[in-house]
Amino acid sequence: MENRDWSELPTDIVEQFYKRLTNIPDQVRFGSVCKTWHSSSTSNKACHWVPHTPWLISNDETTSQFHLFSNSDNKLYKIEKPFNPSPDAFIMASLKGWLVIPSKPKPFILNLFSKIQIDLPHLSSLYDPTVDNCFGMDRPLGLAISTCDHLNPITVAMVTFDRNLACCQIGDNKWRRYWGDEEYANVAFHNGKLYAIKLFTKNVDIFQVDQGVLVLVACVHSRRIRSQPFEPMDVYLVECGERVLVVMRYYDSSKLLRPTIDFLILEVEEKRSTSQLVRVDSLEDYVLFVAGSNNCESLEAKYCPGFRSGCVYFTECVYFDNTNFAVELVEYSVSDGTMRRTPLTNPQFYCSFWVLPRFALECDCFERSSYGLGSKNEENISTTV
Repeated sequence: MENRDWSELPTDIVEQFYKRLTNIPDQVRFGSVCKTWHSSSTSNKACHWVPHTPWLISNDETTSQFHLFSNSDNKLYKIEKPFNPSPDAFIMASLKGWLVIPSKPKPFILNLFSKIQIDLPHLSSLYDPTVDNCFGMDRPLGLAISTCDHLNPITVAMVTFDRNLACCQIGDNKWRRYWGDEEYANVAFHNGKLYAIKLFTKNVDIFQVDQGVLVLVACVHSRRIRSQPFEPMDVYLVECGERVLVVMRYYDSSKLLRPTIDFLILEVEEKRSTSQLVRVDSLEDYVLFVAGSNNCESLEAKYCPGFRSGCVYFTECVYFDNTNFAVELVEYSVSDGTMRRTPLTNPQFYCSFWVLPRFALECDCFERSSYGLGSKNEENISTTV
């Protein structure tokens, strides 16, 4: 029997094969067969939504693999990094299926599952290295990505090292700063506008993005926010359906590992006469996934098997004694403030992020960007039950 080259199969047949796959690991393996099959896996014609809960992803810049954990099916996955490990190549944020990697000399955003990598402008465009003390200036304090209908990035915004704002459109060669008198804590996009919460007052400024330039259009004022003994706190902004939420996370600073003790969630209520932040006691049919000090994502509960609606999920480290520690997955109920903790068997997920396992579909957004497959052309995913 004559041997046939799999890459020579007609595209429409390959796409029919792909549409029969019902989980992300099989889709990743499909795309690793050859370049033709990889192209079919990111084709709009082959697109079909496979509901998948966000996975935990380890943030170890020293290894050649990403470790991922799927809580819904209790499996550990390993995916080869499409770039060379280095001390600067760590995850800064995970937004809508895209990882932000502040690598030198140029940062980039990466869709891990389709291995599509998009370069961002040099962070050096934000400061003068001959004048400024550059220590820490290449570390954004908050990040947000606006996307097209295919969830591909259009604009990236950040809270800079000095707590100002900056943004760029995909394909730009430099960041554009917004110079104001305020200091900001975090940012999020919603309906094409950028929301930025102020560090001290917790008021929220709203910006239009005009060709990469931020234009202030509104300010939403907060009511009095609770103070001690619930300080310190981290502040997140997140698009949650048709709402924008401010999520405040409070810690017990009297303990070494600063465990989370409470959340306060406010809605950015925009009205012509009385715009304000209003406390909410329900996430309705949504689930929040929090990571680090600046990363929060929301999903409808129907896409999150194994997770409860109206809850916030995050990981924390706990000590058994002075040398041994464990990592727990914590569920916080917004309605009653209770926490449920579940031990994880893999301690590498202590400093983890949540990543939405989805493919990036090729679209017109890529025409104006510098993108391509990662520097390593091989794709590989292995499974540990």
